[in-house]
Amino acid sequence: MYPKLRNLIAGAVGVGCLAAAAAPQQAEADTVTIGHFGVPTPWKVAAANGAFADATGVDIDWRQFDSGAKVISALASGSVDLTALGSSPSAVAIAQGVDMEVFYVDKVFASAEAFAVRDGAGITAPQDLRGKTIAVPLASTTHFHLLFALEQFNIPRSEVEIVNMSPNQAVAAWKRGDIDGAFVWNPALGEILKSGRLLITSGQLAQWGKPTFDGFVADPEFADENPEFMVSFVETLADINARYNAEKTEWTPESKPVKTIASFTGADPNQVPQVLGGIGFLSLEEQASKQWLGGGVATALEATSVFLKNQGKIDEVREDYGQVVDPSWVEKARAN
Repeated sequence: MYPKLRNLIAGAVGVGCLAAAAAPQQAEADTVTIGHFGVPTPWKVAAANGAFADATGVDIDWRQFDSGAKVISALASGSVDLTALGSSPSAVAIAQGVDMEVFYVDKVFASAEAFAVRDGAGITAPQDLRGKTIAVPLASTTHFHLLFALEQFNIPRSEVEIVNMSPNQAVAAWKRGDIDGAFVWNPALGEILKSGRLLITSGQLAQWGKPTFDGFVADPEFADENPEFMVSFVETLADINARYNAEKTEWTPESKPVKTIASFTGADPNQVPQVLGGIGFLSLEEQASKQWLGGGVATALEATSVFLKNQGKIDEVREDYGQVVDPSWVEKARAN
């Protein structure tokens, strides 16, 4: 089903085979700026070894961010052409009038995003959160899930002090004892869990009716002007994700792909396999399904927007979120 994937597997687990498997194509842009977070994902291998550049025929400037709010600013200013962005900050960006379209589901969260509480903070049950200080990056998927968790725990927002911190800031505050808990993602999550424990994961909250995900979003004008780039980019994403799904047990801390991901993101290679295991990576068929780009993404964005409006985080909810979801690039990649 994936012609490039067959070449990748034939080349075993060496990352160099990724670049060789992707045939260069002529793209309309000379350089493309792509935003991302430091979360370990399979496609970081293709980013690190130049497979995306080889497949698309352009130079790629990979720009790492530590919060959804900063990505929204970059999108609004036009300093990135496309980027990974969580479902909650995507809803915020849409409400703010940022021109963007979701064209690929980067990852589906399970245990890779979670609410952790610090040892010694006196939190043994959700009700103990009253009066505690919790760090979370505002306008992020974890912020959305933190508010949803408090709602499910019947804890008024006013009874918890929520402070806006990037994951790295949360780690530093955690070590100083300035915060009692944090709802963040890896690798920061793995670091704080060295002296804490999980209270609840995003996967559990998704089962309660509020799924979160990271999508790849693009400036629609850029996408329309660079169709060959978009299709090749999606194909490369699908190939490396399919490779990981087929070889999970081989991606150990000592393996070349995991070491490459760790080097690209700054994560501890010993933690990377566990992080990857807490995330779902979809096939092109799953991407195009009604559960995701075929309807589910728009539904999730609407539900997220309603929740954020009720929390006073955005001013309005759009009538149709299907207008900001574009499955065409996945469909074209499937047809190749």
